[in-house]
Amino acid sequence: MASSSLKSDLVVQFVASTASVSKQDARNKAQAALDEYNELLNTLHNAGLLAAGKPGNTTGEILVVVSCPWDKLRELIETERHTDFLHGLLTNAYSGEDRDFSAAPVSPADRLRLVHSYVTATSTQGGLGIAPGSKKWPHVKSVFVLHDRTFNHTWISSWTKRQLGFSLSDKELDVVKNQFGESVALYYTFLSSYAQSLVFPALIGVTFWKFEKPYNPIYSLLVVIWSVTFVEWWRIRERKLSIRWGTRGAAKVEKRRVEFRPVKETVDEDDESFPWWKREFRVLTSLPVIATAAVILTALLTGIFVLEAFVTQLYTGPGHQVASLIPTIMFAALVPQFLGVYQKIAAALTEWENHAHQSTHDASLTIKTFALSSIVAYLGLSLSAFVYVPFGEYLMTLVHALLFKESAKPADNKADAKVHEGAAKLTPASAETASNIASKLNSSRLQNQMFAYTVTNQIINTFLEIGLPFVMRGVGNVRSGKGLRMSGTPKAEKDDPTGDKLFIHDVQYQASLPEYSIFGTLPGLVIPGAHPFHSGLLRDGYSVWICRPLFDDLAACTSHGSRQ
Repeated sequence: MASSSLKSDLVVQFVASTASVSKQDARNKAQAALDEYNELLNTLHNAGLLAAGKPGNTTGEILVVVSCPWDKLRELIETERHTDFLHGLLTNAYSGEDRDFSAAPVSPADRLRLVHSYVTATSTQGGLGIAPGSKKWPHVKSVFVLHDRTFNHTWISSWTKRQLGFSLSDKELDVVKNQFGESVALYYTFLSSYAQSLVFPALIGVTFWKFEKPYNPIYSLLVVIWSVTFVEWWRIRERKLSIRWGTRGAAKVEKRRVEFRPVKETVDEDDESFPWWKREFRVLTSLPVIATAAVILTALLTGIFVLEAFVTQLYTGPGHQVASLIPTIMFAALVPQFLGVYQKIAAALTEWENHAHQSTHDASLTIKTFALSSIVAYLGLSLSAFVYVPFGEYLMTLVHALLFKESAKPADNKADAKVHEGAAKLTPASAETASNIASKLNSSRLQNQMFAYTVTNQIINTFLEIGLPFVMRGVGNVRSGKGLRMSGTPKAEKDDPTGDKLFIHDVQYQASLPEYSIFGTLPGLVIPGAHPFHSGLLRDGYSVWICRPLFDDLAACTSHGSRQ
């Protein structure tokens, strides 16, 4: 990107509502938005920050570019060092000592974190309180950081061409940490370590698939041992990294959420001003909701499973070739919609619990989210492994008797005779033996189901997470009159020697991106087929294991999402 005279530490997205019921209502809303915008600029300027408003992508949208001068940044650094020292956190120097910034310069991630925290933290914690969800700033929709295009390009090229995305040395890890922060660096460290650790189950998987029979318990035992060993090794690795980065015990200085609603305002960081028992009671009240949703989802998926595994195998009437597609259609039409509604309820319940910190808020939402996601991911496999395989013949005979018992009843009159005669055409022969029913069982169902979970879902989800954003971007450009251009990187213009126009276009583009969140990528680590590039040796019904190359996460982090 061309160098620009404009610099930015973060961008505040200010959106004024244009919907109104009357002209007077529109004038009142416009005046309220104008007053809030002027107050926003005054607040940033009075705090020692530089701010300038730039046009957004839509009418009523203003992108406020914020930059922090060095003197203010140094003040924020000293304030944080003082706070860390008082809370017993590891620091590079004692509070009050002069820091040699030439020997230990401030990393881009630290600079952005300090400015972002200062702008978004509540006033009781020394911040400005400018954040989405704040009652004082209803028109602030997001506060995000701009991508460093040069670094992102170099980073992706390094991982995809030289390292193939599977290894991350300590030196390269520090580079990621300095650019994106500790949480992102820790996430990619785990992905890299996890991918490398999968070499062992891959080797034994190939060995058992080639030389042993399906459903070998020794393979499963070895995978369990490997899983426990990896988890314990990763815990040690986590502690070593937290000490190396000086983040051990960082929860002591975690900022409160803007959405937190205390019973009374207080400046004491150890006093949440919200009774712990009240929050725990609210957490407990969400359990019946989760249990009810789990029961409904289990019943729905079990019904689809029975329909797909048994009914479609027994039905031989008209359209039986198409009948096998009905379970898939039902799954696509019902399950995502149900999960979407539940996700909104889970988010509302978590917000109602009123967590003071983002870490506890995310932990509570994680439990609610994974409770049902795991059912969707593993219930089908569990039913195939523990119901269909051992009891399939008995269950198919039972389903056959329940579905077609009416057709075997003698007809009392001519009308009934015609009805039963028509029903008999839609059913298997009444004299079908148990051996014939058993022949309809699919002995390789579990293997095929696992194969579909990995291969089919890999193709679909790879397109959804990598290809679809480019397609949607191209469609959006066509609708806005920019032409069919799927690339999101703005191109330099001849009449823009300073790069200011290019910079503004890039800010506008990044403001239109969805938020990138590590939390949103976590389901792909535990749900087979829920994330692209999962692969595993699933032939012959072996235990599930997944491999996670990192190319899709790199694209989501650097191209398809905004930095928050």
